[in-house]
Amino acid sequence: MAFVSFIAFLILTNTFLRGVYANNASCSDAVPSCNTNTDYFVYKLSFPYLVDYVSVQYENISIRLNISIPDLQNFSYTLVRCGCEHLLNSTGNETVIPVPPRSLGGISTTEIPFIQQLGGLHLLKVFYEGQYAYNEQLLMRLKTNLTYNVQHFADFINTSVVASPPNLTFVDTYSVSEFANRTENKLKYFVTPGIVVKSAMARAELYKLYGLILDVPELADELAQSIIQSYLDTKAMVSSHATKWPSVLIDGYFDGLWSLDSGDSYEASFLRDAHAAYRYANSSSSPSLTLSEVVENFRGADYWINLDLASPVYSLSELIKSYNQQNESSVSSSVEKLAAFQCGQVWSNAKRYRGQSNDYYELGSARPDWILKDLVKIFHPELETNHSFVFYYQLANNDSSLNLHCPYHNLSTSPPSGRQFVILHVSVNNSMFPIQNALNLSIFPMIASLYGISSSDIQVHFLSPGETGSSNTLMYIKLSIPSNNVSSVLSTSHFHFPGSFETTLKNNNVTAYVTSMDVTTTAPVSVSSGLSGGDIAGIVIGSVFGFCLVVGVVVFAYWYGHRRAYKRIEGSTDIPGASAG
Repeated sequence: MAFVSFIAFLILTNTFLRGVYANNASCSDAVPSCNTNTDYFVYKLSFPYLVDYVSVQYENISIRLNISIPDLQNFSYTLVRCGCEHLLNSTGNETVIPVPPRSLGGISTTEIPFIQQLGGLHLLKVFYEGQYAYNEQLLMRLKTNLTYNVQHFADFINTSVVASPPNLTFVDTYSVSEFANRTENKLKYFVTPGIVVKSAMARAELYKLYGLILDVPELADELAQSIIQSYLDTKAMVSSHATKWPSVLIDGYFDGLWSLDSGDSYEASFLRDAHAAYRYANSSSSPSLTLSEVVENFRGADYWINLDLASPVYSLSELIKSYNQQNESSVSSSVEKLAAFQCGQVWSNAKRYRGQSNDYYELGSARPDWILKDLVKIFHPELETNHSFVFYYQLANNDSSLNLHCPYHNLSTSPPSGRQFVILHVSVNNSMFPIQNALNLSIFPMIASLYGISSSDIQVHFLSPGETGSSNTLMYIKLSIPSNNVSSVLSTSHFHFPGSFETTLKNNNVTAYVTSMDVTTTAPVSVSSGLSGGDIAGIVIGSVFGFCLVVGVVVFAYWYGHRRAYKRIEGSTDIPGASAG
């Protein structure tokens, strides 16, 4: 009898240990005695920015999670507290994931910063093509075989390559079908929507999604909120203080075409939030242009970023040399026609580049706030920030043989001796892009001829971009005029400039009309932009002149014994979109 009882005890013990081992084999920190009346997920996460991709429902021992990917099936998961699997009421239609998992697999470098920042890098047992990773900690793990570096999806289940497969593998949306097929549907995988997410705030909120899997919701929430707030603060700062909209050319030439991002892309959202104008901001398609089309559409662009080269170059001469070495002399001659190249405003996003890895696409996927701060520093150097570049650097202009001639000029804050600044605020009923493309070839010569000055006496920037042909563009044109000609310029500009401007655009096959125009000797005061020294000097001079005029009127009235005072208002100088302060 005692022997039978002993055998029964061994069977029960073995069953219990097998259950514990099963739990410990797939997940960590198993609950010793699971109770369905206990809430094991006390810290609740919400996903306001990922609402189109993620829905979550909390239960005591589990989290029902649904991932919706456009053009793909929905993926349903149940995250169950480790040790509570046997009490779960599963529908059978979802993937059950005990959390936190004991080991992880990964196939995309974009996953690495999320996993690392949440303290889960030590769980990463298998990684696909790890040689393309930038993260030093992961590279060290690969080097010491703490993480297996596999070159094929099938290797995830190949015991001659990997001792044991990971409990859970993070898979990006583009690789779901192939990964499932190559691993014969033997592995659990979690589909991350990161690549298709087009909002910077939603990208930051991916921390929460990884936090659910790794069971660190509070840390994930803290990281996500910190990055989101940093991004929003930067966006608000540039929106409030930037006074111009520079235009941007992005990406580069490859295999016969220059492929550009659509206006609703992740990259384009950065440009919009950095107060930069992108010609295809309102396009839902991703255009691919020939070299001649690039020159035609982006000749006047202020900046060229994200060169999209196989390996980084660090100077303009290296850039030309790299194209010539690829027998792409036509590319060299084309990019040399771009104002951004001639002005040395060519910027690469490969500052953090090592081997075959660009950290812009790795760490940058988890730090959109740093990307935005970089771009604001590029496009608006006049704004004072304490930010140091993380991902971007400017290509050096250290070769005089390039013989560069920037068509754009920045006039000094105060006018030179014997000259005065005249400001034209011109509203035109067309997009800024064809206007900007005509600046150097036609508009600058027209203005120089009209006012008897040189092109170097002209400064232009755009206060509002008018990104479509049906919208208005507001231009700021600053002229350095000889002091003895200022009165003539002020009195005749309204008559001569609009017609000359419209004719010049027409000669460039651009139909546009000047809808309003104001001419002043100083720029209008803007709450956001503040006053330059020249602006203040102009206001002081104008105030003195106005005071003398008033005194003269009073004396004149007194002399003739009149009791009336007359005030003449010659017209408003209010600028649409500008505020007085």
